[in-house]
Amino acid sequence: PLTVPNRISGSCLRVGEHCVSWEEGKPILFDDSFLHSAVYAGSDDSGGSTSDSDQCGGRIVLIVDFWHPSLTAADRTALGVLYPPGS
Repeated sequence: PLTVPNRISGSCLRVGEHCVSWEEGKPILFDDSFLHSAVYAGSDDSGGSTSDSDQCGGRIVLIVDFWHPSLTAADRTALGVLYPPGS
């Protein structure tokens, strides 16, 4: 099963000035044009700390890209040339 780090573990997703913790069954959606980072306070292969809610240390990230609604068709075409799908 996928184990979600709890708030006490200190793991969070920081976007701009905000830090959001994961919650079981709730997705996190954010605009990655803002400065962002993941803070993972679980276990690692180098003997790092382990929280009770995170026994295995693994994590899965699903990334889905959306076009900004204000982009025109020409903007999308130009960006598709600069950043082809899968790049």
